[in-house]
Order: sequence, then C-alpha cells, then structure tokens
Amino acid sequence: KPEAEKLAEVSRVSGGGIIDLVENYVESGLVSLTAQAKQAGDPEWLRKQSAKDLAALHGGMTERTFRLLTLVSK
Repeated sequence: KPEAEKLAEVSRVSGGGIIDLVENYVESGLVSLTAQAKQAGDPEWLRKQSAKDLAALHGGMTERTFRLLTLVSK
C-alpha cells in the first residue's frame, strides 16, 4: 500500500490519535529547525565556526529546505 493509505488505515484503527502524534512531531521538528536556522544567522556565532562546519551546515539546511518545499508543493 502507498504510505498515505497505510497512515489513513492506522488513523482509522487508532481513532485518529496517530494523526495528532504525527502533526505534533512535525510541528516540533519545524520549530527546532527554525531555532537552528536563527542561530546559524548570528554573525558572531558564524565567525566561530570552521569553513568545513559551515559548508556542512549550509548543505544540510539547503537540502532540508528544498525537500520541504518539494513536499509542500505536491
């Protein structure tokens, strides 16, 4: 079964509780990512990071952003 069908089936069986859990999990994750992005925008903090660490941070944040945009646009 496609993932959406599996989730819908679990939701029906659990009385909808799983949907609430997933929504809360996603919301918490987005709040955490927002806090991380704000920290990454602090010039003082940025100056203390190595070029290697900044490259990894940039790559990870860019990847997550585009994945999220792709999912939202579907």
